Amino acid sequence: MSVSKKLNLSFALLLIIVFLCLSLLLQQFYRINNQVEEMMDERVSQIQIGKEIQRAIATQGMFIRAYILDPSDFNIDRLNAYNTLLTDEVQKLKTFNQDAQSAELLNELELASTAIIDAANRTIAAFDTGNETQALSIVNNEFSSANSEIFNLTVSLQ
Repeated sequence: MSVSKKLNLSFALLLIIVFLCLSLLLQQFYRINNQVEEMMDERVSQIQIGKEIQRAIATQGMFIRAYILDPSDFNIDRLNAYNTLLTDEVQKLKTFNQDAQSAELLNELELASTAIIDAANRTIAAFDTGNETQALSIVNNEFSSANSEIFNLTVSLQ
């Protein structure tokens, strides 16, 4: 075999290796791009759920206070709707893959959500039995404390 044929063969072999490396590189690039897009979609969904939880707890506070001022069925229905929304949104967050720290925050969020709904129910019960002082105390202490905790936890999860 002549030197020119050997050089041509080695050059062709080098081109094949370059094309193989280039194709592997492009394949990895597209795989990584798809994974980043999936992660971003999931992250954006988590942030949207966190914002929805924040809106739910703010609205809960508004309707619990509105019920004390005007004990109507509308106010109690809206409060119950936002209690349900809060529970549903926390459950949605649990469907995402979480690391250990996020899982711990999520458990705390679930406990705080239970606490705020319990405080709302006890406020309504106290107010309905004529114990306005106890109802206001629950709203100003336990309900507000759970509300702040939930807000801080949703900020931490974002």
